Amino acid sequence: VIPAHNEQENIGPCLDELLETFERTRPTPHEIIVVDDNSRDRTADVVRDYQHRHPQIRLVRRQLPAGFGRAIRAGLAAVQ
Repeated sequence: VIPAHNEQENIGPCLDELLETFERTRPTPHEIIVVDDNSRDRTADVVRDYQHRHPQIRLVRRQLPAGFGRAIRAGLAAVQ
């Protein structure tokens, strides 16, 4: 679960590194949930681009009120 607020510049490199680590260490089933916590930039668009290439990535969009803890809880609630 990755909480993200206005992370359009950072979320792509973060996802690249996570995907590479999962593949390199042991290709096991996994899910990466990015919780867009009311971003005002293109964070959600960047994640959607990754979703098209990597089906194990999911995007959860949060509504106000924002907050790190709320974003984590929303991500954990979305785990399948």
